[in-house]
Amino acid sequence: MRWRKLLNWPEEELWRGTVFRLLKSDWPHEAPVDLMLITSEESPSGFSLVVTTGYKAGARSWALPASAKAKGKVSAISRTWIIKNWERRIYAECPVAAVRIIANYPPGVQIAGEP
Repeated sequence: MRWRKLLNWPEEELWRGTVFRLLKSDWPHEAPVDLMLITSEESPSGFSLVVTTGYKAGARSWALPASAKAKGKVSAISRTWIIKNWERRIYAECPVAAVRIIANYPPGVQIAGEP
């Protein structure tokens, strides 16, 4: 799995665990900053975005509106909605062209001193 431009992502449905990497950010976030799509019972769509990197990791989230849901009987968010609403509803400091995406973090992260 590799990072791709959000604008070139081939699938319309974005599932829980999808990670958005913002190559540009503004205080209080460090560049790059990652946002993960998570399920959220408090959100009208059933999904939120949460910061997963840097100083604000786990502390800030965006509840996505019902209009962000993908069409059909799926539990996913619409890529088209995300692109259309990125700068107005999610993170204006990073243009959508500078957003990368991956389906989820790969599990093969090495920890120093561990096998």
